[in-house]
Amino acid sequence: MTFEIPLVDALSIQADCMYLSDLRYLDKWQRVRLARILEQLPADPASLEE
Repeated sequence: MTFEIPLVDALSIQADCMYLSDLRYLDKWQRVRLARILEQLPADPASLEE
């Protein structure tokens, strides 16, 4: 069974944010870490709206 979640929700999980709105409070290194994760994702799974 496969579940699909929105990209931004997946990033908040990767960043250990309890709430999606907490992403804006990430420090510089956490943002760099998430940017690296985004670079490694293929473009196909995310829709253009995301």
